Amino acid sequence: MLAQTYQQVRPSNESPYHTILTHLYFLQRDSYEPAQTRIAFPADLDSTTAVTKALQIKSILDAKGLFVQLNKISQNPNYTDSLTGQSTYTLFPGELPQIYLVKENNGWVYSPATLDALPSLMKKTFPFGTDFLVKLFPYKSSASFLGLYLWQYFGILLILVASGLCYWLLSRLFKLLLHTGFRDIISKWKISDKHTWQIARIISWLVTLSLIDWFVPVLKLPVEASKFVIAALRIAGSFMLAVLVWRIFDVIIRHLRDAATQTTSKLDDQFIPIIDRIIKIILVLVAAIYILNQLDVNVTALIAGISIGGLALALAAQDTVKNFLGSLMIFMDHPFQIGDFVEIDGKTGTIEEVGFRSTRIRTVDTSLITV
Repeated sequence: MLAQTYQQVRPSNESPYHTILTHLYFLQRDSYEPAQTRIAFPADLDSTTAVTKALQIKSILDAKGLFVQLNKISQNPNYTDSLTGQSTYTLFPGELPQIYLVKENNGWVYSPATLDALPSLMKKTFPFGTDFLVKLFPYKSSASFLGLYLWQYFGILLILVASGLCYWLLSRLFKLLLHTGFRDIISKWKISDKHTWQIARIISWLVTLSLIDWFVPVLKLPVEASKFVIAALRIAGSFMLAVLVWRIFDVIIRHLRDAATQTTSKLDDQFIPIIDRIIKIILVLVAAIYILNQLDVNVTALIAGISIGGLALALAAQDTVKNFLGSLMIFMDHPFQIGDFVEIDGKTGTIEEVGFRSTRIRTVDTSLITV
């Protein structure tokens, strides 16, 4: 992105492109001259403060894994925002609307509002007071291996060890809390120790992943590596959250099924499996959409494409739709229900399950027939 020689890049703020190029280029490891970034800030700002602000902005961008694509930044000195009609340029409107450029004295600089927002952005990006650690480690060092400095490898090792210890402690703590806080429910619903242990471990993973996500910015990884790590952590977190909801819902469904066996009506026995499947399908779809979004897949375009193909899919799935409507008629008219002994197409047996697409019958010879 910034693979240009010093002779090719001169400090300039004649357009949004030149200002951002100057700012980022002179903070790269191979071209580290922070004093050259002064031109990217208002004229009334002293040089020392300007350099500090430049480093803070880069720290925030790198920590959040926001990769600046220079070829998409306007090189027009008279650029105006299409929405506001003003001479402003925002790098990442969705992720960081607080950081933007304004035109000042025929040059583009970071806005005063951006400078005012930096302290709170630093505290939010580097929580628990870890923003002071960013100042301890230089952007430029004498030795590196595979793009990382020795202190960064040490930091990664420290985070991994701390995460393992944190998970080990939290899993046992959450298991104790579940057995203490939900003792009556666990006893009444007959929830096994295996299920509570699974739920406690999943919650522990979620908390541990959140802690890792908070402390990764302190490592000041290269923006590409930071983007990959953040995406991986969020995908893992969304997956674990989906698994947690799945496990909890399994416990609820198991309790509802046990309760349904105590009633005389068979309607609840038929509805519970359908509700179970519908909610789990929705859960999988929501998790898949979030994961695809983290992988930079254009989910909106994907959904639009699926909608266009929906007509063809509907035509191909006419029988499935008919079966679904038939299942609704069965629920409303009650021609048979779970436990009834029926004869269909010359085959006799007991109704085991009435789903939203098919009905399962257990014949007298213990064979299972799906209609």
